[in-house]
Amino acid sequence: RKWGDKERALLIHGIEKHGVGAWNVIRDELLNEWDEADLRVKAARLMGRQSLALYKGWKGGEKEIEAEYEK
Repeated sequence: RKWGDKERALLIHGIEKHGVGAWNVIRDELLNEWDEADLRVKAARLMGRQSLALYKGWKGGEKEIEAEYEK
C-alpha cells in the first residue's frame, strides 16, 4: 500500500463530509484498504498536530486543513 495524492484527496473529502474522528465511516466509504489508526495518523499529519482531540467532529476542506496546519 502506498499513500499518494489520491488517498490524501479522499481523506480530505472524508474529513470535510464526515468530520475528524469518523475514521470508520471514512474508511468504509472512501479508503477501505486503510485501517482507522492509519487514517487518524494521516489526518494528524495533514493538520500538523500530534493529537486531534480538540478537533473531534470538526469538518473542513483542503483550505481549512491547510490553515490549521499553518497555525
